[in-house]
Amino acid sequence: MQLPFCGGLQGLPVGFVMHSHVNGLKVQGGLIAAYFPFFCLEQLRTTNTSLVIVTPRDEQVHRLAEQLRVLAPEISVFAFPGWDCLPYDRVSPSSDVTHVRLSTLYGLLVAQTPYILITSVSGMGQYLPPVDLIAHHNIMIKAGDTIARETLLQLFMDNGCNRVEAVYERGEFAVRGGLVDVFAPGADAPVRLDFFGDVLERIKTFDALTQKTTEEESLSHFSFSICY
Repeated sequence: MQLPFCGGLQGLPVGFVMHSHVNGLKVQGGLIAAYFPFFCLEQLRTTNTSLVIVTPRDEQVHRLAEQLRVLAPEISVFAFPGWDCLPYDRVSPSSDVTHVRLSTLYGLLVAQTPYILITSVSGMGQYLPPVDLIAHHNIMIKAGDTIARETLLQLFMDNGCNRVEAVYERGEFAVRGGLVDVFAPGADAPVRLDFFGDVLERIKTFDALTQKTTEEESLSHFSFSICY
């Protein structure tokens, strides 16, 4: 499948915008940066195909993603930033960046409608895990499901999560009696899984700082993807 490609976002005017057609590439210039989100949405709606946008820097990835989500909340917008460290550096990419990238890869696999993918030049140039690894290491469980708790905990550990006393960051999980706290990759908040035996009774979000639940109503499901 050919994906339209947009490039630019360098300051005031966008230097060039390219999108693929059956007969080749069409080049368009002179777009003002403030109009760029509207142009992208118009391209998506006109062509009815997914759109890939490449920005010069990673900070523009998140800024443009936020703008598009506000303008068109019904459209799936995926951010795919580059690593926040230098190649061959002794420091690994932060857990936040790693989890955003992995969540985006899984979202692209399961997307059913045209989407907008925003990445940077550095984000495009880094190796990716195999598709099978992303596809087969994601689970979704619902309240009322029966699952062996030890199997779930082993799944967390096998997929790169760290077992801790209390959950504060993404990629961590903790066990306290029948409660399993986990901060899934790409999630906005950690969740508390309330088990009765092997039956998942309730799923609630909680505040990582206070460790108190934040929602009165339980969530209907919980999804989890690899952490490394």
